[in-house]
Amino acid sequence: ERESAECEIHFLKVLVGPTLVKSYNSFIEKDKIVIFMEYAEGGTLSERIQAMKEKGQYFSNETILNWISQVVLGVMLMHSK
Repeated sequence: ERESAECEIHFLKVLVGPTLVKSYNSFIEKDKIVIFMEYAEGGTLSERIQAMKEKGQYFSNETILNWISQVVLGVMLMHSK
């Protein structure tokens, strides 16, 4: 597992793009991985979906298409590395 964690930490360092949260620093301490990342205003996508679900509201098509575009760009960037 440690080797897998080290690989992930390295991957976070080399992935830089407009749709990706930036990783500033990271290290492994005993059995924990500590990663310092850019603050993502608005919380996680999962939290936003849950909040809307609890309110009985829906996201606009424009918002959903924007998020899908960001995910696709992120995946394309990851596969280009």
